[in-house]
Parts: sequence; structure tokens; C-alpha cells
Amino acid sequence: MRLDDFRVLPNFASHHFAGKPLPVYGTGNQTRTFCYISDAITAFFRVLLSDHNGEVFNIGTDVPEISIGGIAQIISELYGCEIQNIPRENMGDAYDGKADPHRRCPDLTKIKTKVNYIPRVDLRTGIQRFMSWAKEVHAQKSLV
Repeated sequence: MRLDDFRVLPNFASHHFAGKPLPVYGTGNQTRTFCYISDAITAFFRVLLSDHNGEVFNIGTDVPEISIGGIAQIISELYGCEIQNIPRENMGDAYDGKADPHRRCPDLTKIKTKVNYIPRVDLRTGIQRFMSWAKEVHAQKSLV
């Protein structure tokens, strides 16, 4: 992920490393689920190496479904960041009011039952791993 692509975690990371508050657009009540890359890769391989190879599966994590404001709160608790609520009408990035779904949560019933997929990396651990990686990327860019 690029730290300037306006996805929620890179956006929060780039603001944190710049010493700026975490921007929460609108109410912050939009929900998401976050799947750590090792869980996604495990799911891909479980499907590819199963008798169900070639079928369509949702891959991701379905719990916890958490609000954007909730993610900001976790990062604030872990890293001591301020949170700034920004009204939707002042947004100039990917969180456009028309394009941004209020809820994103995959139905994993099929993948859980057919290939016994269970995500393993919990949200806080995934955030900590991501922030550690993002810090390295940020430090490298600062040296250039």
C-alpha cells in the first residue's frame, strides 16, 4: 500500500507520522473489516489447493466489523494520536459521500465451510504490524 493513497489505514499512518491528527470524515460511522495479508494469502492457497478450485469465494475477515471512528480510536490508544472529525462537505479525497459505502463486510460462510478458512490475525495485531511496516516505509522516504 502506498501511504498517500487515501485508504483509511495508510491515511491514518501518514497523518500520524507527519504529526497531524487522524482525519475521520463525516460521522466516522462507516464500517469496514480488515484482513491481514497473511490471512488473505492463506485463504487463497486453501481455495487453490482444494477440490473447490475454480469456484468463487469471498476472502477477508468478517469480525470485527468496526467503524472508521473505531479504527481511529484504536490507533489513538496505541500511538497517542489526536483524532479530528472533518465534515463530509470539506473532503477532497477518496471518501466521497456518493462513492463511499457506509458498510463493508464480506459473507465468509462459503469459504469457512468448504475449505475451513478462519482468519487468525486479530485487528489490533494487524494494525500494529501495519504501522510498524508503514514507519519503515516513511523513514525510507524521509531519507530520500
